[in-house]
Amino acid sequence: MKTKLLLMLLSLLLLAGCQTVPTNQVQRLLAHPQFPAARQAAPVWAKDALNTINDLQKENDLLKIK
Repeated sequence: MKTKLLLMLLSLLLLAGCQTVPTNQVQRLLAHPQFPAARQAAPVWAKDALNTINDLQKENDLLKIK
């Protein structure tokens, strides 16, 4: 499941090409009004999804530096 989600997210990043992705996506999702309900309904999934997004953002930022 995690691998499939990661591959989907990576595919989306590749399809986006050279578009700039804001580096505050996790904060944006945490501030979303539906986040508390998502966290309560699926706490492990929500944590894993946010960690995956954060890891991908870090990777993306490192690629921008090179």
